[in-house]
Amino acid sequence: MRSRKLLFNTAISIIQKYNPCATWLYVPEQRQHLYEWTSRIRNTSPQTQMWAQIGTVDEAKGMLGYSTKPDVLVVQGSESGSHGRAKDGMGLLSLLPEIVDTMAKSDIPIFAAGGIVDDGSVAASLCLGASGVVMATRFLASREARISPGFQTGILRANNGAVSTTRPLLCNHLRGEYGWLEDHVPWTIINKSFVEFRQGRPFEELREMRRALLGVLRAGEGRQGCG
Repeated sequence: MRSRKLLFNTAISIIQKYNPCATWLYVPEQRQHLYEWTSRIRNTSPQTQMWAQIGTVDEAKGMLGYSTKPDVLVVQGSESGSHGRAKDGMGLLSLLPEIVDTMAKSDIPIFAAGGIVDDGSVAASLCLGASGVVMATRFLASREARISPGFQTGILRANNGAVSTTRPLLCNHLRGEYGWLEDHVPWTIINKSFVEFRQGRPFEELREMRRALLGVLRAGEGRQGCG
């Protein structure tokens, strides 16, 4: 995988060319990188809003000292289905109000993310001090989602999340995706690929199985292997 510095330089070139309405910043290798990103983006495209996603109180405290601050702060709880903090993450119910208190003297809107799927979880986030919410995994259940029917069915059928999900990087690696920090891993529905890998089936065999499923039985990939 190309270096993060090279990827960011590429992103800056794109921002400079197209002046997007917003950028989303997440998973810096080091905390000061987030400040470097915000400063450079602001200088490159002043009208582009910067949404910074964090998952700890310490990250929020660090932002108070930034001379260039993000326009929106997204607080991601450990319930999030995407790549979240595996070692020092906290549930949104506890994390959100503490960060709201930490940022009380700033004028940065705070949006809640992680496990928000219905009107009840939206209302709870607003009651805890959020200005709004962010949803992502929830939209995989929509008719408009461009995912295979088998993958979508697997998501809709999942329940008892503490038992039916886990946090490996296996699915990323089966897709050929490397470079995620080890302390940022996604929640994944436990499926055949994960079970067989734990039982000792070689990674290369699982990767070939996935490729075959994508080519022959794409509609079943959510059930049989990693989508």
